[in-house]
Amino acid sequence: MSLFGQLVQNCFKMMESKIAVGSSIILKRNKHHQLPYFGAKNNWPQWSMMKDQRKRMTLKEYGRFKLRLNAMRKTDLLPPELKEIANHEIATVPRDAAIREVYGRCAITSRGRGNVVRWKVSRIIFKQLADYNKLAGIMRARW
Repeated sequence: MSLFGQLVQNCFKMMESKIAVGSSIILKRNKHHQLPYFGAKNNWPQWSMMKDQRKRMTLKEYGRFKLRLNAMRKTDLLPPELKEIANHEIATVPRDAAIREVYGRCAITSRGRGNVVRWKVSRIIFKQLADYNKLAGIMRARW
């Protein structure tokens, strides 16, 4: 671990109650960064699914560190020297290590829009699966 990494850990031991709790709340609120997508139609993952998976793994590895660096850059509690070090250090963190980069996609077709979040499938696939009673507790309306 670099000298700056040790310095960051020491700073966050002091400010753990405010910043670390805030970052964990953000990550808990956006749980879709933990859900890997490996399925695809015809058993071949599309490029968009592989790209999304890569972004999820990058977020998992660097996400908390990047949130803490941003908190250090924006706080008024730290001296300007530490803020400047944090500014230089955040340039080394991959750009994909942000929650906004992870996008919920359909696990079957890799469709990026119109997803039912609870089942991680698109609305089209959701209707097809619901028609044939493949989803637990879901039945399409009949009258």
